[in-house]
Amino acid sequence: MVFETERLILRPWEETDAEECYKYAKDDRVGPAAGWPVHTSVENSRQIIRDVLMKPEIYAIVWKETGLPIGSIGLHRNDLAVKEDEMELGYWLGVPYWGRGIAPEAAEALLRHAFADLGLQRVWCGYYDGNDKSRRVQEKLGFRHQWSTENLPVPQMGETRTGHVNLMTHDEWLQRSEAAVTGRSAGGSPAKDEPIEAAMTFVRSLFAGNADGHDAAHTLRVYRNAMAIADGESCDRMIVALAALLHDADDHKLFETEDNANARAFLHARGLDEDTVGRIIAAINSVSFSENGETRPDTTEGRIVQDADRLDAVGAIGIARTFAYGGRHDRGLEDSIRHFHEKLLLLKDRMNTAKGKELAEDRHAFLLSFLREWEREMAE
Repeated sequence: MVFETERLILRPWEETDAEECYKYAKDDRVGPAAGWPVHTSVENSRQIIRDVLMKPEIYAIVWKETGLPIGSIGLHRNDLAVKEDEMELGYWLGVPYWGRGIAPEAAEALLRHAFADLGLQRVWCGYYDGNDKSRRVQEKLGFRHQWSTENLPVPQMGETRTGHVNLMTHDEWLQRSEAAVTGRSAGGSPAKDEPIEAAMTFVRSLFAGNADGHDAAHTLRVYRNAMAIADGESCDRMIVALAALLHDADDHKLFETEDNANARAFLHARGLDEDTVGRIIAAINSVSFSENGETRPDTTEGRIVQDADRLDAVGAIGIARTFAYGGRHDRGLEDSIRHFHEKLLLLKDRMNTAKGKELAEDRHAFLLSFLREWEREMAE
């Protein structure tokens, strides 16, 4: 997998990264503080890349401006993280890039992956006494101190140190995601008058780096479509809004969660009652084309959100999303065009609401126009 932030790309390590890895890992201010010795040569770095850094869930931190690695970050299972739903976060960064907020930026992206994609419930992180830079990174990210251990063996350095262990849970990560715009502290009690704004923040965090058409921009368009349709329907607008914003939070193409775990965790963190949560989840579960096909949702809210999502799959936006998804998943042009006939061209006649049917007409006509031009050019 590859993740992208404002300044960084996180991608798997490659043996060809050895020179850049050695450039930073030979500095005795980097490895020893984290418990491993300096790299002694480019070939030593290459071997470590092969043996250690090319394992699953370990990524090179690449500086966008140069396209070159400047550090490493990863999720590990070890003596600290032994259960299936927990891992440990580890990272290091080249000295020239210290003090610029890069480690937290990379870690935020990987924490989103850990909790949203992998479905982890706990992420551990630690540092040795005296590594104040790592301590500050973990504090900034919101990790909470659990315990400290004196005379802890550091095998690669042949010595003992005092080690400090920190933890972040899935619920704490959700609360911090919400707090980014709501202004309340991550540890504060959830306010019930701001779930929509908080949901917008949550999905921006959840889909950060996604570029296959199922991104935060798609979710926000579905939300706007849903509210426009809701204007002409008798419905609970809060249910519509939150179902639209959370409709992809547990999409099986994106996440490995079960029973709408991401959406439920968010809604429970907002303090919503079980009846409201159940109605939102029911609306969400009625949206998917692959799972529902021609099935008409039982509730008005479900019908509105289903129409809103399907509108974003037709017209110019639908075409762009189809090819974005195809490119991201190695689907050829012909396969993407086949998707038009398997899904997109069917949507106009499966709209539930009057407004949805109205909006779909022009978008459907644009699909037909595009296909006519495609066929004409392909025949030349």
